[in-house]
Amino acid sequence: MLGKSPKILGKSPKRVSRMDKVLEAKALMHECFPSLTYGSVQRAIWKAYTTLKLRSERRARSLYHGEAPCVYAEEMDALREEKARQDAAKLVVQFNRTIAHLREKDPDFYRPTITQLERVVRSAGVSNSAVADEGDAES
Repeated sequence: MLGKSPKILGKSPKRVSRMDKVLEAKALMHECFPSLTYGSVQRAIWKAYTTLKLRSERRARSLYHGEAPCVYAEEMDALREEKARQDAAKLVVQFNRTIAHLREKDPDFYRPTITQLERVVRSAGVSNSAVADEGDAES
């Protein structure tokens, strides 16, 4: 009898439900395309549709509102890639601000640190337009 109880045998591996993926996609959509940044929910949905190259604007709207019946793997991958791209752009903006601050304080003393930060910024592979977009959004 002891061997038949699931509590004694341990828990079965957790399966990710469809709803979990829909909610994750909704959260990523709101993080990547906030309506406050774009002026309205409709503009944010349009930007998501064009940036992620989704099948239709209606599909982008259903993902944005968390009403999609499912989330396809390529859509989730595109959302995660966009989030990573935006995070990298934010880091580059922050590094550039730090470099400017260090140059303003004492460029001779901070020269090794400035050089390392510039190397990191160059290797980040973020386009200047993405960095400009992030800089405008924060202002």
